[in-house]
Parts: sequence; C-alpha cells; structure tokens
Amino acid sequence: MISRIMKYKKHVFLFLLLLTCRVYAQDVHLKLYEQQEPKTDKIDSSGYIREVFSPELLGYLPENRTGLNHAVLLIPGGAYSYIAISHEGYGSAKWLAKNGIAAFILKYRLPKGDPQVTINDGIRALEVIHEQSEKLGIDKDKIGVMGFSAGGHLAAALLTGFTSKKNMVNFGILVYPAISMSYSNFQTREHLLGVKADEQKWRNIYSMDKHVSADTSPTFIILSSDDQAVPYLNGLNFYNALLNNGVKSEIRILSEGGHGWWMRNKFIYEEEIRISILRWIRSF
Repeated sequence: MISRIMKYKKHVFLFLLLLTCRVYAQDVHLKLYEQQEPKTDKIDSSGYIREVFSPELLGYLPENRTGLNHAVLLIPGGAYSYIAISHEGYGSAKWLAKNGIAAFILKYRLPKGDPQVTINDGIRALEVIHEQSEKLGIDKDKIGVMGFSAGGHLAAALLTGFTSKKNMVNFGILVYPAISMSYSNFQTREHLLGVKADEQKWRNIYSMDKHVSADTSPTFIILSSDDQAVPYLNGLNFYNALLNNGVKSEIRILSEGGHGWWMRNKFIYEEEIRISILRWIRSF
C-alpha cells in the first residue's frame, strides 16, 4: 500500500514538473542557411559560445497562444569575442515566453574583423522569423529585436538598416548597448573591425548612431551611468539621434549597476526594468 502511494506521488510530481517546465521548453530550431558547415560550435567551460559554424535561431513559444503574438529576436553580447547565451539568451527567452511573447535567440557568427558576416546573420534571422511567422502564430507587424552589449550594436544595425519588409523590425530594446566605435571598449572594436579598427572611416561606418534616420524603428534603451565596460554615452548618443529624427523612443539611465546586470537576481532595478520592457513590447 505504501509503495503504491509513493509511486502515485512520484507520478504526480513528474506531471507537475513537466507542467511547470512546459513554457521553458525550446520549441523550434531554425537554421539560417540551407548550406552550413557540419561542425560543432565551440563552447568554453563557462558556457560561452566561442565560435559558431552553423548560425541558427533557438525559439521559445508561449504555452497558451491565442491569435497572433509578438516576437522578439534576442541577441546576446560578448564583446564580439563570444556569445553570452546563458542569461542574455536562454534566461531572456524563457522569461519572454512565460509572459506570452515568442522569443528567438540568435546564434550568430562572430565577425573576426569582418562585420558584415555578423550583420548578415542578423538580417537573415529576421527574414526567417518573417517567413515562419504564420506557422508560428506571429504578427509580422509586431516583430522586435532586443540586444545586449555587443549584441546591442548588432540590434542597432538591424534597427537602422533594414532593406525591405522581409527583414523589417518594428521595435527595439537595447540593454547597455555598444553603439559607437569611438565609445565602445577596445575589445569590441578590435573583434568587430580587425585591422581596420584604427581607421576613422570604418569607425564611422559601424557607429550606429550615425545611421539613425526617420525610418529607424522605435527604440527603448536601458543603461547604467556607472558602466565602465561600455560607457553610457553609447546609448545616450543613439537616443539623441532618435530624438533628432523624430523617432519614438525611451531611455532609462540607472544610477548604478555597471555592465552585464541583466537577469542578475540581486540587481535592485531588475523587477521594474522587466515591467518596463514588457510594457514597451505590448505598446506595439
């Protein structure tokens, strides 16, 4: 009798565990290109992706989908040297899906001195989301991008540089973003531009605040004034460029936090920032 009860309890526990974890499951796996290198990505002992051979999207969908949903392309940072996919990728995707928003983590190729390789992956990622939108229950007019640190630089490139409705992004969220090649840290600039890092011409081309226009997508920027890794002027200059071009925008400059605070449980502004981000997404 006791063993039967214990067995029943075990089954109930497993059922509840599966029910609880359902929303966190990775639902879709979308490769960006048909022909890709048959190699395994290089991941270090900290879980950072050091090299991507087959760029792809890892999608997390809301459990209870009704009608067409918002979707967010997530771009983790890592100074263009690695991809911090754990908290800025998986953590963000699970949180968004739990709140009814489809999320797609971008595993992008690192530039290694060739910025267009990485930017092309971002453009293609948006095209794939648009192509799969009907199948995945996504509203094509509610597709956004959210980037962190160097991922914020790539997100800003997509916000300012879409070329058609097939790779259009409707709103953006930039979290402690690298924007300017004048204010970004040395590592980010070197990994992005390589031997061209010291040439002002290339710094200007890949400083995203210089490419803002009236067609740039509305953007919400969050940063900390005490960020020593990526100075707050990166995000502030992008915000000023948005204002000067009449683009709907919002900025939160936190008095403390430094860099890389996203999804850190002890961060004092975490809850209110999450609420603000959800409000921003749902405004579109």
